[in-house]
Amino acid sequence: MLKSMQVNDWNATRFFADLVKINRLAKQECFTFCSVSGLEGFEQTLHSVQTAKAFCCVSDIADGFTELDNTPHTRRVKTVFLAMRHAVDNVEARNECMETMRELFRQFMSALNLERIRLQQNCIYLDRRISFTEIDRYFFSGCACAYFQIAADVYTDISFNFKEWSEVPGGNLDLWLMEAPAEEDRRTAASEFMLSEFGFSENRCENYYFMAPVCILENVSEDALEKIIPTLRSFGCKFKFVPHGKYFHTPLPLYNVKLVKTNPSSGFASSAKLLQKILNCNLASAKAIYNSAPCTLLTEVDIDPIRSQIDSLIALGNVVELEFVRNVNVVYHLWLNFVPSNNRITLINFVRNKFGMDLDVTKSIVFGYPSLVTKSFNLEDFNDTISAFENYNCQYEVKAYDAEP
Repeated sequence: MLKSMQVNDWNATRFFADLVKINRLAKQECFTFCSVSGLEGFEQTLHSVQTAKAFCCVSDIADGFTELDNTPHTRRVKTVFLAMRHAVDNVEARNECMETMRELFRQFMSALNLERIRLQQNCIYLDRRISFTEIDRYFFSGCACAYFQIAADVYTDISFNFKEWSEVPGGNLDLWLMEAPAEEDRRTAASEFMLSEFGFSENRCENYYFMAPVCILENVSEDALEKIIPTLRSFGCKFKFVPHGKYFHTPLPLYNVKLVKTNPSSGFASSAKLLQKILNCNLASAKAIYNSAPCTLLTEVDIDPIRSQIDSLIALGNVVELEFVRNVNVVYHLWLNFVPSNNRITLINFVRNKFGMDLDVTKSIVFGYPSLVTKSFNLEDFNDTISAFENYNCQYEVKAYDAEP
């Protein structure tokens, strides 16, 4: 086992140092390993180590960023430089050196692919796209140079920790229950705890679990958290801290749909077929409803899924009235409906890292479809998960539910 595998985070310097020691081509071409600081440090090494014929240098400066999304992670881009000395102004010798470095890069990538699979087990993900760039021949006279870059993504815990702050930046926080335990006995235990701790009614506790995500405590104090969070987490509850009063539901308008007047002369059959689609009924029932106008077709519905059929009904000369009833707060559920067998293991790793689930729960989602993956008030929270589902040729569905308690 390479020494770089013996640490929790990926050590690119140690990994490539090990590769240079055990790769036959690197030993044959007398590659020397060095750790440098950026392009300037690489150039200084070429100047100072005149006795070495070839170099493999890893920069100890890593560019990167931290992404503050549903699965916060930190990306670090590692740069590896390669160089081989050759006779000055000898283009043929330079091309031979470049060809050798391209082959060494290919062999390094075969080892990196094995490393990538091992790192995934520790939720460290290497970008599959590795860029390889040949540096202009005027960069360093008498030396063919190139570099490649590897991006590594590591989960970053940015959950707010009261113990790290003397006061909450920007004001107080609310505690939201994002997901309740599925098992009835664990849900019952959590309810009993909340009944005794907060004096909530039994009905209120049940609403919390069925309507999650939902705010359960406002202006949370550090003292309350020390007892509340560990206990509820032990029951399988998942939480999120949000600035007080800043987490809004997505409003969804509901309408009553009324058929006020019909126009049989302009297309009775076409109108009946449209009603069949709108009401999801058989054609005979649709015709009977059409003939009973004026009548109410639907009550308290989201009209977006049927708007095109309603517009077509109006275009045929029928009079349709949309009566606004109320806005509801919506929580969106992302469901996984099908996973190709050849992508299930990869998807298990993705879902496990994305949502911090244990292995058994993740397997039950991936192998037990149709299954609920996650919930959110904001559809944009699903973007990266949906992209992964599409990359793995999965079938999925987003459902909207009334989140009113």
